Amino acid sequence: MTLKHFFVLTVVLFWLSGWVSVDHGYAFPIALPALAVLVQLGASRVAHRRWPELLLNLCSVLLLLKTILFVLLGLVFKIEAGLEVWLFLDVGALAYVRLLVGILRAQHGQGSRTVVYAAILGSLAIWSWLSAFALNAHRGVDLEGRMSCILKPIGFEYSEELDSLWDMRLPILASFWNSTVDDFELFHAVLFVPGGTPEHYNWSKRHLRFEPIDPANQDAFLPQACP
Repeated sequence: MTLKHFFVLTVVLFWLSGWVSVDHGYAFPIALPALAVLVQLGASRVAHRRWPELLLNLCSVLLLLKTILFVLLGLVFKIEAGLEVWLFLDVGALAYVRLLVGILRAQHGQGSRTVVYAAILGSLAIWSWLSAFALNAHRGVDLEGRMSCILKPIGFEYSEELDSLWDMRLPILASFWNSTVDDFELFHAVLFVPGGTPEHYNWSKRHLRFEPIDPANQDAFLPQACP
Protein backbone atom coordinates (compact mmCIF):
# COMPACT_ATOMS: atom_id res chain seq x y z
CA MET A 1 0.00 0.00 0.00
CA THR A 2 1.46 3.35 -1.07
CA LEU A 3 1.31 6.60 0.88
CA LYS A 4 -1.51 7.81 -1.38
CA HIS A 5 -3.52 4.65 -0.68
CA PHE A 6 -2.97 5.11 3.04
CA PHE A 7 -4.08 8.76 2.85
CA VAL A 8 -7.36 7.91 1.12
CA LEU A 9 -8.03 5.03 3.51
CA THR A 10 -7.36 7.25 6.54
CA VAL A 11 -9.69 9.98 5.28
CA VAL A 12 -12.51 7.52 4.57
CA LEU A 13 -12.12 5.88 7.99
CA PHE A 14 -12.13 9.28 9.71
CA TRP A 15 -15.26 10.29 7.79
CA LEU A 16 -17.01 7.06 8.79
CA SER A 17 -16.05 7.57 12.43
CA GLY A 18 -18.21 10.68 12.44
CA TRP A 19 -21.47 8.86 11.79
CA VAL A 20 -21.33 5.05 11.45
CA SER A 21 -23.25 3.26 14.21
CA VAL A 22 -24.52 -0.31 14.33
CA ASP A 23 -27.12 0.59 16.97
CA HIS A 24 -28.69 3.30 14.80
CA GLY A 25 -28.77 1.45 11.49
CA TYR A 26 -25.70 3.11 9.95
CA ALA A 27 -23.60 -0.05 9.75
CA PHE A 28 -23.88 -0.76 6.01
CA PRO A 29 -21.00 1.60 4.96
CA ILE A 30 -18.37 -0.43 6.83
CA ALA A 31 -17.27 -1.83 3.45
CA LEU A 32 -16.58 1.64 2.00
CA PRO A 33 -12.91 1.84 3.09
CA ALA A 34 -12.22 -1.52 1.45
CA LEU A 35 -13.97 -0.33 -1.72
CA ALA A 36 -11.82 2.80 -1.83
CA VAL A 37 -8.64 0.73 -1.54
CA LEU A 38 -9.83 -1.73 -4.19
CA VAL A 39 -10.59 1.10 -6.60
CA GLN A 40 -7.09 2.50 -6.06
CA LEU A 41 -5.42 -0.87 -6.54
CA GLY A 42 -7.50 -1.72 -9.60
CA ALA A 43 -7.57 1.72 -11.22
CA SER A 44 -4.61 0.98 -13.49
CA ARG A 45 -6.21 -2.25 -14.71
CA VAL A 46 -9.45 -0.58 -15.78
CA ALA A 47 -7.84 2.64 -17.01
CA HIS A 48 -8.69 1.72 -20.62
CA ARG A 49 -12.35 1.16 -19.79
CA ARG A 50 -14.86 3.95 -19.37
CA TRP A 51 -17.76 2.12 -17.72
CA PRO A 52 -16.45 2.31 -14.11
CA GLU A 53 -16.22 6.09 -14.29
CA LEU A 54 -19.56 6.36 -16.10
CA LEU A 55 -21.19 4.23 -13.42
CA LEU A 56 -19.78 6.40 -10.65
CA ASN A 57 -20.84 9.56 -12.50
CA LEU A 58 -24.37 8.16 -12.71
CA CYS A 59 -24.32 7.52 -8.96
CA SER A 60 -23.17 11.11 -8.44
CA VAL A 61 -26.07 12.50 -10.47
CA LEU A 62 -28.60 10.33 -8.62
CA LEU A 63 -27.18 11.39 -5.24
CA LEU A 64 -27.30 15.04 -6.25
CA LEU A 65 -30.93 14.74 -7.38
CA LYS A 66 -31.81 12.92 -4.15
CA THR A 67 -30.16 15.65 -2.09
CA ILE A 68 -32.04 18.40 -3.91
CA LEU A 69 -35.33 16.51 -3.49
CA PHE A 70 -34.77 16.00 0.24
CA VAL A 71 -33.85 19.66 0.71
CA LEU A 72 -37.10 20.71 -0.96
CA LEU A 73 -39.10 18.23 1.14
CA GLY A 74 -37.39 19.43 4.31
CA LEU A 75 -38.21 23.05 3.54
CA VAL A 76 -41.82 22.27 2.62
CA PHE A 77 -42.53 20.11 5.69
CA LYS A 78 -40.33 22.20 8.03
CA ILE A 79 -38.15 19.35 9.29
CA GLU A 80 -34.95 21.34 9.69
CA ALA A 81 -33.23 18.90 12.04
CA GLY A 82 -33.87 15.96 9.75
CA LEU A 83 -32.78 18.08 6.80
CA GLU A 84 -29.38 18.70 8.37
CA VAL A 85 -28.90 14.96 8.85
CA TRP A 86 -29.85 14.25 5.24
CA LEU A 87 -27.42 16.89 4.03
CA PHE A 88 -24.66 15.54 6.27
CA LEU A 89 -25.09 12.01 4.93
CA ASP A 90 -25.80 12.89 1.30
CA VAL A 91 -22.98 15.41 0.94
CA GLY A 92 -20.62 12.85 2.45
CA ALA A 93 -21.83 10.12 0.10
CA LEU A 94 -21.50 12.44 -2.89
CA ALA A 95 -17.98 13.49 -1.90
CA TYR A 96 -17.04 9.83 -1.42
CA VAL A 97 -18.26 8.86 -4.90
CA ARG A 98 -16.45 11.83 -6.44
CA LEU A 99 -13.33 10.76 -4.57
CA LEU A 100 -13.54 7.39 -6.33
CA VAL A 101 -14.07 9.15 -9.67
CA GLY A 102 -10.98 11.23 -8.98
CA ILE A 103 -8.94 8.09 -8.36
CA LEU A 104 -9.99 6.70 -11.74
CA ARG A 105 -9.42 9.98 -13.57
CA ALA A 106 -5.90 10.20 -12.21
CA GLN A 107 -5.09 7.15 -14.34
CA HIS A 108 -6.05 9.15 -17.45
CA GLY A 109 -3.92 12.12 -16.47
CA GLN A 110 -7.01 14.24 -15.85
CA GLY A 111 -7.58 16.63 -12.97
CA SER A 112 -8.99 14.51 -10.15
CA ARG A 113 -9.58 16.99 -7.29
CA THR A 114 -9.08 14.10 -4.91
CA VAL A 115 -7.76 16.42 -2.21
CA VAL A 116 -10.90 18.59 -2.44
CA TYR A 117 -13.27 15.68 -1.88
CA ALA A 118 -11.05 14.28 0.86
CA ALA A 119 -11.20 17.69 2.56
CA ILE A 120 -15.01 17.63 2.39
CA LEU A 121 -15.14 14.20 4.02
CA GLY A 122 -12.69 15.30 6.69
CA SER A 123 -14.66 18.49 7.36
CA LEU A 124 -17.89 16.52 7.88
CA ALA A 125 -16.17 14.25 10.38
CA ILE A 126 -14.65 17.22 12.21
CA TRP A 127 -18.07 18.90 12.42
CA SER A 128 -19.60 15.73 13.86
CA TRP A 129 -16.89 15.22 16.47
CA LEU A 130 -16.77 18.91 17.40
CA SER A 131 -20.51 18.72 18.03
CA ALA A 132 -19.98 15.67 20.25
CA PHE A 133 -17.18 17.25 22.32
CA ALA A 134 -19.02 20.58 22.63
CA LEU A 135 -22.19 18.79 23.71
CA ASN A 136 -20.30 16.66 26.22
CA ALA A 137 -18.75 19.76 27.78
CA HIS A 138 -22.21 20.83 29.01
CA ARG A 139 -22.87 17.65 30.98
CA GLY A 140 -22.68 17.51 34.77
CA VAL A 141 -22.96 20.31 37.32
CA ASP A 142 -23.79 23.93 36.56
CA LEU A 143 -22.35 26.98 38.33
CA GLU A 144 -24.90 26.74 41.14
CA GLY A 145 -24.12 23.10 41.86
CA ARG A 146 -27.29 21.69 40.31
CA MET A 147 -26.99 18.39 38.47
CA SER A 148 -28.00 18.69 34.83
CA CYS A 149 -28.58 16.10 32.13
CA ILE A 150 -28.86 16.00 28.35
CA LEU A 151 -31.85 14.12 26.96
CA LYS A 152 -33.01 13.24 23.46
CA PRO A 153 -36.54 12.23 22.43
CA ILE A 154 -37.62 8.66 21.86
CA GLY A 155 -40.97 9.03 20.17
CA PHE A 156 -42.56 11.95 22.00
CA GLU A 157 -40.78 11.56 25.35
CA TYR A 158 -37.30 12.68 26.36
CA SER A 159 -36.36 9.33 27.84
CA GLU A 160 -32.80 8.72 26.57
CA GLU A 161 -29.91 10.38 28.38
CA LEU A 162 -26.83 11.16 26.32
CA ASP A 163 -23.74 10.22 28.30
CA SER A 164 -21.15 9.17 25.72
CA LEU A 165 -19.33 10.94 22.90
CA TRP A 166 -20.26 8.11 20.54
CA ASP A 167 -23.96 8.91 20.94
CA MET A 168 -23.40 12.66 20.68
CA ARG A 169 -22.05 12.63 17.14
CA LEU A 170 -24.06 14.81 14.79
CA PRO A 171 -26.20 12.31 12.82
CA ILE A 172 -26.73 10.01 15.82
CA LEU A 173 -27.85 12.91 17.99
CA ALA A 174 -30.32 14.37 15.51
CA SER A 175 -33.69 12.76 14.98
CA PHE A 176 -36.05 13.00 12.05
CA TRP A 177 -38.77 13.78 14.63
CA ASN A 178 -37.09 17.07 15.44
CA SER A 179 -39.70 19.41 14.04
CA THR A 180 -42.98 21.04 14.84
CA VAL A 181 -45.71 18.44 15.31
CA ASP A 182 -49.28 19.67 15.75
CA ASP A 183 -49.16 22.23 18.58
CA PHE A 184 -45.83 21.34 20.19
CA GLU A 185 -42.21 21.09 19.15
CA LEU A 186 -39.72 18.27 19.60
CA PHE A 187 -36.06 19.16 20.06
CA HIS A 188 -33.18 16.89 19.07
CA ALA A 189 -31.41 17.35 22.42
CA VAL A 190 -32.45 19.20 25.56
CA LEU A 191 -30.24 20.28 28.45
CA PHE A 192 -32.39 20.05 31.59
CA VAL A 193 -31.33 21.89 34.75
CA PRO A 194 -33.56 21.04 37.74
CA GLY A 195 -34.39 23.41 40.54
CA GLY A 196 -37.15 25.62 41.86
CA THR A 197 -37.54 26.95 38.34
CA PRO A 198 -36.45 24.18 35.93
CA GLU A 199 -34.49 25.38 32.92
CA HIS A 200 -34.54 23.89 29.42
CA TYR A 201 -32.02 24.54 26.66
CA ASN A 202 -32.03 23.35 23.05
CA TRP A 203 -28.84 22.22 21.30
CA SER A 204 -27.88 24.24 18.22
CA LYS A 205 -25.88 22.11 15.79
CA ARG A 206 -24.91 25.17 13.77
CA HIS A 207 -23.56 27.20 16.69
CA LEU A 208 -22.46 24.16 18.77
CA ARG A 209 -24.04 25.46 21.95
CA PHE A 210 -27.18 25.22 24.07
CA GLU A 211 -29.68 28.04 23.69
CA PRO A 212 -32.63 28.83 26.00
CA ILE A 213 -35.92 27.46 24.72
CA ASP A 214 -38.46 30.16 24.07
CA PRO A 215 -41.24 29.90 26.70
CA ALA A 216 -43.74 30.00 23.84
CA ASN A 217 -42.28 26.70 22.58
CA GLN A 218 -42.25 24.93 25.95
CA ASP A 219 -44.86 22.26 26.54
CA ALA A 220 -45.71 19.29 28.76
CA PHE A 221 -43.42 16.98 26.78
CA LEU A 222 -40.24 18.71 27.94
CA PRO A 223 -38.40 16.72 30.66
CA GLN A 224 -39.11 17.62 34.28
CA ALA A 225 -36.52 15.34 35.88
CA CYS A 226 -33.24 13.64 35.04
CA PRO A 227 -33.29 9.82 34.75
